[in-house]
Amino acid sequence: MATYATDRLESYVDGNSVVVQGQTVTVFQLAAGADFTVPDDIGFGTVDVLGGVTCIYSRIDGTGAARSVVTAYESGRGRVELGSSYVTGIKGFLSATANCYGRGSKYESDGLNLRYELSF
Repeated sequence: MATYATDRLESYVDGNSVVVQGQTVTVFQLAAGADFTVPDDIGFGTVDVLGGVTCIYSRIDGTGAARSVVTAYESGRGRVELGSSYVTGIKGFLSATANCYGRGSKYESDGLNLRYELSF
């Protein structure tokens, strides 16, 4: 998946004869990865082992007046996720996943997600 956006403002003179400097802000992100699910019927329910990995490249840049507000940034980072889900025979659903995001960048996070659902 790729995302690209740019916002450009040309220089102009405002109503008070003040020159407003032009500026450009550019944002680019490219992500590629794969997720997997491996189902297994264990007789009294279904267990799925799931996971994935994603590599992400980001670039942000500003010119003109935007440089004082937008800090130029270029970096790669990754996401790794591993978990399991269990569907019981009594309409229950239990899942647990752990993830690591942003290793090697200044935006790092770790997470753990536990979820239980019961349909009635």
